[in-house]
Amino acid sequence: MRTREGGAVRKKAGRSGRGFNITRTRRVVRLASNVAPTCRDCKESFGSNPINLEEQINHYLGHGYILLHIGPDQHGTMNITVAMLGK
Repeated sequence: MRTREGGAVRKKAGRSGRGFNITRTRRVVRLASNVAPTCRDCKESFGSNPINLEEQINHYLGHGYILLHIGPDQHGTMNITVAMLGK
């Protein structure tokens, strides 16, 4: 479906059959800025000092994961950043 806005024609987002389909997600990974896990796919360790969330996210993107969510979370009295990736 197409729409005309301000003279420009653009395709509406919708059921194009492309993109990420959450119902086909087989694995979800939760990463946090206060934890340095080991990769579930290749067992690589991310180290622990300092914890680099960006490095962890990029590593999983390299395995074909898609970033589903990134944002703040509270763990006790500590504010952390979490990322959810799916494949």
